[in-house]
Amino acid sequence: MRLAFFLFTACVLTSASAIADSDGYQSRRTPVMQYGGYKPSDNAPVPTTQADPKDKRACCAGNGPPSWYIGVVGYVTFLKDVDIDRTAPFSDDTYTTDMGYGFGAQVGYLLTPDIRLELEIARRTNDLDKLNGQVPTLANGTYSAQKSTAYMANAYYDFHNSSNYTPYLGGGVGRAFIKAPVYYPGLQQFLKEWVLAYQFMAGVNYELETDINPIVFTFGYRYFSGQDPETKFNNAPITATYGNDSHNLELGGKFFF
Repeated sequence: MRLAFFLFTACVLTSASAIADSDGYQSRRTPVMQYGGYKPSDNAPVPTTQADPKDKRACCAGNGPPSWYIGVVGYVTFLKDVDIDRTAPFSDDTYTTDMGYGFGAQVGYLLTPDIRLELEIARRTNDLDKLNGQVPTLANGTYSAQKSTAYMANAYYDFHNSSNYTPYLGGGVGRAFIKAPVYYPGLQQFLKEWVLAYQFMAGVNYELETDINPIVFTFGYRYFSGQDPETKFNNAPITATYGNDSHNLELGGKFFF
């Protein structure tokens, strides 16, 4: 009888201890940034909780939601007036530009929950409107446009919060191929040159909650610039240096996989 009572008491104490440990473990769990799971405190058992795929801050968890994405973006582009510096004795000129357009594609990776790395290709086109206040029309047709094709490596920081709207800041460097007509009375040719380029970005991402992989829409601003391309006229002692600064409003989307 005593042996049975002793065994019963030991079982009760063991069960109570296990329940207390479980409750203590629950109270010691602390959230892990955006991982959707929990991080145990010192000497606590390792949890088996997996990241919630619907948690918009649950990226990069290893076993959690996907960390790669592809994206597309469209631009409304405002190219700064093009100042053409000419070698003496020729005077400098200024081209004004019309509002332009552009588009791009990206592939990116979430290095950490808040930091994204991205490769991008983007094309921008702006019609060059007037030369020193006049519309230049040549024998072979009207004036054309300044175009750029940029290959950029970007980095972003996302400011996560409890809403579906996530502000971001970013920057990038790369190379751009600039093509533009070069005009001087009686002379015309195309500038074609590779230059070093850079850009700065700011905006807001909006996550559309779905039952599949996350879809994120982007509303933002982008300042794009770089080295000034330069060309020389054929058969004439004239050097033209172009500006390459633009302000861009953008709308895009990203799909995570």
